[in-house]
Amino acid sequence: MAEPCALCGATWGGRRGTFEGKELNFCCDACGTFYGLALGEVKDSTGWPIVDRLFLDQVHGLEAEGWAEHAGSRLEFHVEGLADGSKVTLFRPNGPPQRKSST
Repeated sequence: MAEPCALCGATWGGRRGTFEGKELNFCCDACGTFYGLALGEVKDSTGWPIVDRLFLDQVHGLEAEGWAEHAGSRLEFHVEGLADGSKVTLFRPNGPPQRKSST
């Protein structure tokens, strides 16, 4: 795998997935599936038609702090899921989407 996993950063594996028109690398099916589920949770929570950028940080198993951006707005959140990546068990925004400052 040339690039690390888009979810956990692992450099092994070799799964690929396309989300929001971007082809991403994943180490395993669980990470790819969970990334897509987290993306769906962001869209459901915000009403955004697309997510321009999704970043999951502090990934511990399938629990992470993350943020997403769309059209100059940013949503920060906490997300958890089943170990096999098949289901989001908790999605908690850290408040409403905020406009990004242009500094």
